[in-house]
Amino acid sequence: AVERWNPSDRQNRAGEWICPWLPHMQTELASLMPSIRRKLAQSLDAWKPEHNAEQRDLLKPWMAVFDRKTMDSLSTHAAGRLALQLRAFEVNPAGQQGIDALRSILA
Repeated sequence: AVERWNPSDRQNRAGEWICPWLPHMQTELASLMPSIRRKLAQSLDAWKPEHNAEQRDLLKPWMAVFDRKTMDSLSTHAAGRLALQLRAFEVNPAGQQGIDALRSILA
């Protein structure tokens, strides 16, 4: 089921159906964690700034599950994507356009 899971699917958030079971079945669910980390990283690599709130919601349940090193790694994926978006942003004081995109990146 995890292999078919799409982290961007707002109707099927794995964190909502796996995290509540972790205190009771941590050993049994441990084998799913590498696939979940990989899927989350892939989702962050494809992240668009206009989906900031969705990505934060996606990561929230996992913050209590993954260790600091894993969360830092996932944050690196997000930071890389945001850096790409910032590089593409043009500053034009005479007639700035696309300011909403910048607001999304900085949110």
